[in-house]
This record gives sequence, structure tokens and C-alpha cells, in this order.
Amino acid sequence: MSDAHAYDEHPYTGYVYWFTHPDHLGVVGALHGLDTAPADGCRVLELGCGDGGNLVPLAAALPTSHFVGVDLCEAHIRAGTDLVGRLGLGNVELVRGDVATLEVPGTFDYIIAHGLFSWVPEATRAAALDLVQRALAPHGVALISYNAYPGWHDEAPVRRLMEFHTRPVAGAADKIQQARGIADWHCRRMVGLFGEERKGQMERVLGVVAAASDTLIRHDYLCEHHQPLYFEDFVARARARGLEFLANARPGKLRLGGFEPEVADMLRRVGDPVRRQQYMDFFAHTRFRETLLCRAGHAIQRDAAPRARLAALAAESRLDQDVWAPATRDAEAITVEAPAGAVTIAGTPLRIALSVLQRQAPRAVPLRELFQATLPIGCSPCSSASCSRSTTSRSCTCGGRPRPSPARCRPTPTRRRCSARWRRPAPRCPA
Repeated sequence: MSDAHAYDEHPYTGYVYWFTHPDHLGVVGALHGLDTAPADGCRVLELGCGDGGNLVPLAAALPTSHFVGVDLCEAHIRAGTDLVGRLGLGNVELVRGDVATLEVPGTFDYIIAHGLFSWVPEATRAAALDLVQRALAPHGVALISYNAYPGWHDEAPVRRLMEFHTRPVAGAADKIQQARGIADWHCRRMVGLFGEERKGQMERVLGVVAAASDTLIRHDYLCEHHQPLYFEDFVARARARGLEFLANARPGKLRLGGFEPEVADMLRRVGDPVRRQQYMDFFAHTRFRETLLCRAGHAIQRDAAPRARLAALAAESRLDQDVWAPATRDAEAITVEAPAGAVTIAGTPLRIALSVLQRQAPRAVPLRELFQATLPIGCSPCSSASCSRSTTSRSCTCGGRPRPSPARCRPTPTRRRCSARWRRPAPRCPA
């Protein structure tokens, strides 16, 4: 059965992915030097839109923008079109079409291809990048996700076994059941044969398969086409079409602060951003990527965003905890629970800023206002004769908030604490 018919037999339920929102894509692009279109006045194209589970909510939230979704599965488009009609949305079109032969009118400020690239034939992968090259606006941003090496090297043999074992099996439900069964048996058998040598790897793969939904098993593990990529190979394909790597769609997923200090220091010495990202994939064993592309020729600013661009932005926080509460104010650092796990936050200005955002939630605070609230000009402790604390203190007895001295006024980035089991010096990476 072809993948197109598989989706008709077992449709893929759509979801909303926050990192595809035009506001998020626009902010990331702007911070890297692009003049991106505003979220409330843009054109968005989604390739492989499924039943519109991601695109339709975006259209409902941004009524003054225009959205076009394309998918090969008739059942997906039928379900999505029905939803659009029931919601009465006039700013979104869902079209049944093949990316390999698709022609779209005009250009788009944002192009999304999430869950498409690794799961289609090679000709369709090439056609998708060609389409992005033709349809992306001059300052547009394209998001393409794909399974990645080296992480998928662990799962690839098991996925291939699942697909091979279920080829003669008819019916989606039976295929999924048989696939789970053979994966469970094989992984446990490998642990028994090789013991500790393969135990960790096989248990991890078994856990991933066990946690996967039936839909994910059918369309990710049992699909006809499946091609993970190394990051540098994906970028080479994009560059061949006049496209350039802009950033990761989820900037916090792969960052220097997530590595041990000696590894982070080594990575900082790698000047080429693509080589640095590829090193990160090796060191983090990355298995999935969401990559942002733009047109080649832009002066991409990767290290620090211009102040003028920052001044036009706002920030929000979803922390439930006040990290600058009086009870914990004198602590050197405070640990909070975030979606990615425990995060340790240190640095007075950063903690004050997060406290301001937590109290203002769900409002997004303009950065100018946030800076003023974090480092108030008239609230230096030494301006009060009764204040007995120094300007570098975390609190002052006069009731105001201190303004740290310039030497200490550098917010410490939030980062997850890493295991320190491996302490040998990191090797030097060729620049």
C-alpha cells in the first residue's frame, strides 16, 4: 500500500505546534536580521497540512492573514474543509495536491513543512525545496522538520524490522499490533544476547516505540519512505537552491548552555554555524530537527540582535513560580520546573525580569518596559541614607530594589544542569 493510501485508511490526527506560529517565526527571523512580515498581515503556506489541525487554529487566531494548506490525502482535506466551514473562516484554503507537481500563486511570508520531508520519496523532497525556493518571499522564513542522524541510527534497524515484518499484513490495526509485538520481542532478545553492551540502547528504543501512538507507528515506523538526514546534508540541499540556514525553530532545544562547560567552550570556537550545529547533533545524539531557512544573501546576525530590533519586541513568561520572591531572594540560584525539565536560574537581573513577567502574565511586556522594571534608574539602594546594603546586594533595607553594579549586571542565561560524569577535556574542533 502506498503512503498516500495509508493516510486515507488511517488518517493522521492534526495538532497545533507552537513553533510554527507566524509570530514566533517572525520574531526569530527579525532577531537574525530579516524584515519579517507581521503575524497579523502575512501569507502562510503549509505543505503536508493534514486535516488542518495546525493551520486552521492559526487562521482562526489571525483573521487578517491568509493561509493555504496542501495535502495529498483526500480524507485529510475533506475533514479540514469541513472544519473550516463549520468555523466560518474565510482566510484559509485547504487544497488536495501533490507537492511534487504543485504550483502556487504568488509568494508566502512563511512556509511550513512539518512532518513531511523525511517521509516522502526523494523526488518529492527535492520538489519541496524547489517549491520553497520559488514561493518564499524575499524576507520570508521556511520551517522544515525531518528525522535526523545520528540519533536515528539507534532506531533505524528496529524501524526497518517493523516495516519488513508487517508487509504481508493487511489492515492498519493488525499492522500496528504486529509491529509493536516484533519490536518488543526483538529489543528484549537483543538485551538477553548482548547484556549491558546493548541494554541501554535497546531499552531506550523500546521505550520510544511503546510511548508512540498508533498513528505514529503507522505513519512513522511503517511508512513506505523514510529518510533521516545529517544536518549538514540538509543544509547542502537547501544551499543548492539559493536557500540558507537561518536558525533552529526551537532555539532552546540545541544551545550552548545545554552542554557541559568544556564542550560549550569547544563549540564556541567553531566559527562556521553549520559545522557548529552538526557538532551539536553528534554530541546531543539528535534524532529530530526543525530547521528554519531563508533566502541566501541576507546578512544573518547570529550572535546578538541589534538593539533597535529588540526594542520593538515584547516578552512573556509561563512560569508559575516567582523566582524573586522575598523568601528565596537571597539564594544564589533557584531551580524551577519547566516543560523541558528542571532549570536552574541565577543572576539578579534575570531573576527580577522573570519575576516581573510572572506577575504580568499572561500579558506580554515590551522589552523597554521590562528593562526599566528590572533595572529602575531611581531605585539604587545607595540613594537612601537608611539603606545599609551595598549596590551589589540582592535586596536592600530601604524597601526598593537594588540596581546591580555594571560589572554584575549581566543576566546569566538559564540552562539545565548537566551530568558531570565525563570530565576529561573536550577535544579541539577544527574551525
